[in-house]
Order: sequence, then C-alpha cells, then structure tokens
Amino acid sequence: LIFGFDNVPYLVVNNSSVLFVQYFKPYPNVIAPINRSSEYLDSELSNVMVLYEIGQYEDAILGLNTLIDSSKDYHNELLFYKGLSLLASGNSHEAVSSFELMDLSCDMENRRKWYLSLALGQSGDVTQAIRMLNDIVSDRSHFMTYAEELLDELSIKE
Repeated sequence: LIFGFDNVPYLVVNNSSVLFVQYFKPYPNVIAPINRSSEYLDSELSNVMVLYEIGQYEDAILGLNTLIDSSKDYHNELLFYKGLSLLASGNSHEAVSSFELMDLSCDMENRRKWYLSLALGQSGDVTQAIRMLNDIVSDRSHFMTYAEELLDELSIKE
C-alpha cells in the first residue's frame, strides 16, 4: 500500500503502478470554477464541483452521477471529472470506464487520453497505458512532456 494524491491509499500491483500514481494531479475545475460569475453560485453543478475541488471525491462522484443522469449539459466534462474523482479515490477500473464513455471528438480529448493512460496503468493494464502514452506523444499535445517522461521511466523499470 502506498499513498498517492492527497494521501489517498493505492494498492500497488507492480512497480509500474507507483509511477502512474506519482504522475496523477487533479485537473482544475474549469466547468464551474468557484470564483466564476454568480450565475453558477448555488447551482447543483457548482456544489458538486466544490466537492471535487476540496477533495471530497466520494461525494463528488455521487453528485456527478446525478448530473450525468439528469442533464445533457456538460456531458463529456461531467464524465471527465467523474473519472478524475474515481481515479483520485483509488477506483482506477471505474475511472477507465468513465473516460471511455466520453465522446472522442470532444475538445477534452487530450486531457482524456492523459488521465485514461494513468487509470489504465494504475489498474494494471500497462501495455494499453503505454499505447495511450505513445498516442499522446504522437499528437504533440499539452501532456506530451509528461507522457515522454513516464514512458522513459517505464522503460527503465521494465
């Protein structure tokens, strides 16, 4: 057992899993930031995202599930933050499922790939994670540098 983000315990399946945990950082709340206009204050979305921001991931997941089921707005974004919350709470297999439900043509595709690769690696599917990391490098996206670093570390470990 090791402790990852916010001292969340993770079961280590192999040495590679430790690397994936080390690279996880929660993505900032961009759909209903707390300091945004008053339009979002006191909304259900805002309340759920506050839970996410303060690290109350289990409660955030419940709220995100409700929003996903009841609204078509921000569908990809809600799935993304649900995946992040699941990953942060140690549920990497469920996080993979949440990221895989996202529309591949959404504007969050690069972020989705990065966190999906981390979830795959943490859940023990290192081969798939490496493929996803190579895709990130090929795409030359925002997470390319991190993907290259993680690939380098994985090649040293294996």
